Amino acid sequence: RTLANMASFFTEQMAVDISQGINRRVQEGWFPGKASYGYRNVRIDGRSIVETDPPAAANVRRIFQLYAYENQTLEGVVKRLHEEGAIYRPSSPRFNRTSVHNVLNDRAYIGEIKYQDAWYPGKQTPIIDRATWDRVQALLDIGNNQSHAMTYAAGLIQCGHCGHQITGEVKTKKTK
Repeated sequence: RTLANMASFFTEQMAVDISQGINRRVQEGWFPGKASYGYRNVRIDGRSIVETDPPAAANVRRIFQLYAYENQTLEGVVKRLHEEGAIYRPSSPRFNRTSVHNVLNDRAYIGEIKYQDAWYPGKQTPIIDRATWDRVQALLDIGNNQSHAMTYAAGLIQCGHCGHQITGEVKTKKTK
């Protein structure tokens, strides 16, 4: 019984120590676990820190550029990245809509860290400036990420003013 009590205490104490260590890392400005896409965890002098991953950071900058300033939807960003030959990860080279959306919503790119549903200042180098971040968030809030595709006459009609293709939307009446 004594050994069981000691083992139980040891387990509880280890959980407390780990939790305190993670809290300390966050207070110091480091990610509590694996770094976001665009950054990489490296070990220097026995300490895990975060540095910018240049190819991935370039992809992150391009995603924000396409969405914020080139009027692209999430699908449009995915398509442009594929056309430009951008590689997401070696295991899955193509970006998908979800990964692009996650990148656009991750505050780590402006120098913050998420821990337990709160954001803290981080030590990582920001990849995106605050103005671009705010613009992207405003566009996401108004629903710029939705694309409409109609099979009939899709892409055949162009705006006489700006020359962009006109898309449609299907409305379905809900019945009781």
